[in-house]
Amino acid sequence: MTTKLKEQYYHFLQQKNLAPFPEFSFLRRPGNYAKGVYLSKAETKRTMCVYQEKVIPRSLFKLSTEYCGSAKESDRIKAMAPKIFKQILFYTGADKKSTKGEKRVAAASEVLKLGNRETLLRDEIFCQLIKQSTECPRPDTELR
Repeated sequence: MTTKLKEQYYHFLQQKNLAPFPEFSFLRRPGNYAKGVYLSKAETKRTMCVYQEKVIPRSLFKLSTEYCGSAKESDRIKAMAPKIFKQILFYTGADKKSTKGEKRVAAASEVLKLGNRETLLRDEIFCQLIKQSTECPRPDTELR
């Protein structure tokens, strides 16, 4: 995000009395997000809400049993989050293997279809897109 855009974003949040993305109450706590990561736990926590070029370890959004309706459904939905993020990485070009335009479009289409079919994933997809547009070092990626 450019400096001017960041200023506008924070000004908008202040006017609407809203919290910035990392303070969104339905996000996992950083410790929970990094659970099971052993070699780079601090880095995983630090990059939870900002652009990164590797697949996330688990969902950003709290996809609890209560939210999903059952433990089985919660586990199923949670398992999809890293797969969705991999498609987002592919689409944006952060995944170095994504060179062909039609393959990137297919990745974006897959994410859109999943969001349409799985209503419980919509908030997760939105959070992942916000994550990848926060502190993005490559303007061409951010524009996609």
